[in-house]
Amino acid sequence: MTFKSATSEADADAAILAEAEAWQGIIALDGDKTLDVYLDVKSPHAYLAVRPSLEVARDYRVKVNFLPYTLSYAALGVTTSVQSDMKRRPATPASDRKARMYYAAARQYAALQKLPFRSPQRLLDSTAANKAFLFAKQQGLEVPFLMRVCVRGWGSGWRDYEVESLERLRGTLTETGARTDGFEAFMAPDGRGRLSWRHAWPRPRPPAAPGSPTTSSTMHLPGGSWACSAGSTWR
Repeated sequence: MTFKSATSEADADAAILAEAEAWQGIIALDGDKTLDVYLDVKSPHAYLAVRPSLEVARDYRVKVNFLPYTLSYAALGVTTSVQSDMKRRPATPASDRKARMYYAAARQYAALQKLPFRSPQRLLDSTAANKAFLFAKQQGLEVPFLMRVCVRGWGSGWRDYEVESLERLRGTLTETGARTDGFEAFMAPDGRGRLSWRHAWPRPRPPAAPGSPTTSSTMHLPGGSWACSAGSTWR
């Protein structure tokens, strides 16, 4: 797919979201292998990985299966803890610089794809968005839904999109063309969304016998960017 330029932010958003039909066509293609791609809405590198992952599917007869995975800010070194004010708390000046570079690198890769991007003004809780992603996936609309959330969210640095809001997520599902019957029940704390979300997490594989080939790998893209923020697995 071609990364087109646009004359304004609104035009850029519209141009990106106009690719939805092409995304759906790629997702529908048969593949010789399946690549499970784990993404977390709150990671900018997940946002940046969607289109390149689709290009892999298109060019190499690979079936891409996008799945949600909730990353830990603390494990990434972005903050020492996540508290109710959702402010970043770096452990040291060095870790603060590392976190800033994490977003600076994302901004550069976003520019290469002509994707709108601003660094976030706060930490994000992506639990609801990741479950809503699975709700959209039931209808085969996970990529248009995810990209619509990310373009609106990362495009404004999450200033104009409240990713924790069920009302906002439901509205985005409607804009994507998804049916929203049963959405509230799916998203309930003890609803099917929680079970589906847990089930989607990658499972540890048993150790391979000495000398046997492995079918699990993490994929790199040209320029050194990760194909996804949590991991990718061939099967």
